[in-house]
Amino acid sequence: MIVKDLGIIIKRMNFRETSVLVDIFTKNHGKISGILKGFYRGKKEFTSSLDIFTLNEVLFYLSGGLSLISAVDLVKDFSYLSKDYKKAFIAAKFIKAVDKLLPYGEKNKEIFSLVYLSLSALKENSFQKIFYIFFIKFLNFSGLKPNLANCIKCEKPVDKLLFFDASGGGIVCKYCSKFYNNIEVINPKTAAFIDYIQREKFIFALRVAPDEDTEKEILHLLNIFFQYHLDFSLI
Repeated sequence: MIVKDLGIIIKRMNFRETSVLVDIFTKNHGKISGILKGFYRGKKEFTSSLDIFTLNEVLFYLSGGLSLISAVDLVKDFSYLSKDYKKAFIAAKFIKAVDKLLPYGEKNKEIFSLVYLSLSALKENSFQKIFYIFFIKFLNFSGLKPNLANCIKCEKPVDKLLFFDASGGGIVCKYCSKFYNNIEVINPKTAAFIDYIQREKFIFALRVAPDEDTEKEILHLLNIFFQYHLDFSLI
């Protein structure tokens, strides 16, 4: 079946003298592996350099294995990433998460949009803010959203002293904390920021302005959560 789709390049490798192998995260077909035969012969059907991060329109023969890509046109290259090492490093973390944590062929339009919006937002925003917004929302769209509104044991609202349990997937109130061994005290302000980012659209999440200590705690909680549930280190 021949399909056309938008896709972000997440991996590429030269194959023989004239061809290229790529992994592409597509909007409607998830991650695919493909081959562009004769890519280095200057075929008019290939207008993209296939650089990592670039957004392309791709025409390919969809298969359960290696797809034959017959045409690729560059849509956006996010060229500013090549001029800022820190932002390029953060963008690479996004791509690595998609590569490692999403299975081939599983469509996830929300995460595709999240990657695109995050790469775009890196141009004008703090790389650290985009980093934690991306990974908070990545958990949402992966079905692993931590509960930051109610105690995971008694289900009552918690607004003062909070504890976070990575294994249980959320916050624990003072009274239920005695039932848990590996919990951490967290600032209610930190939980409120994460909860806001979870609930709001990406464009509104960009408005958050936590102080330095809160940002550090957000990153710490995300890291232990990703390590426990996905065996993936953010730091």
